[in-house]
Formats: sequence, structure tokens, C-alpha cells
Amino acid sequence: MSKKLEPLAYTKYAHEGDDHTQEFITYSYQAGKTSVHAKLTRNVKLRHDTVIPTLGCVYDMMTVVYYARTLDYSTMKKGDDTGCLLISIW
Repeated sequence: MSKKLEPLAYTKYAHEGDDHTQEFITYSYQAGKTSVHAKLTRNVKLRHDTVIPTLGCVYDMMTVVYYARTLDYSTMKKGDDTGCLLISIW
């Protein structure tokens, strides 16, 4: 994670029963745009390998927790939107 709380990479290895899953997510930032490279392998078979372009912030399951802790909830009202996206390649 960068000093601006922008995620740089996320890696997950999961072994649940007979399933073995690997997730690799990397982030690139240029000129206000974010590019997310997401790759998912399950049981040694490639399921997803894609690049997702977006305008603005995007977080994975781990780094969104850190981002949420920086929000000033005292100024927010029910239904307010932070404008950030959550990525999941499951």
C-alpha cells in the first residue's frame, strides 16, 4: 500500500478441502486513472486473467479495511457514497 493508501498488490493463496486457489491483483496509477490486473487460478487451471481500467479508487478485500478506517463517519449521513469500488475476482 502506498503512502496515499492506494493498494499496490494483493495476493491470496487458499487451500480449502480439495480446492487450491491463487489470486493475484496488481494496481497501476497514471494520470488519475487506475488499472487493475487481476488473475485467478483454481486447481492449477487459469479462471481469469484480465485488466480492468477505472477512473478513481478501487480496493481489494484486504485494503478496503484500511481505507474504511480513514473515513470520517461523523460527517457522513445514511446513504452517502465514497465513490470507491471493491474488486473481487471470485
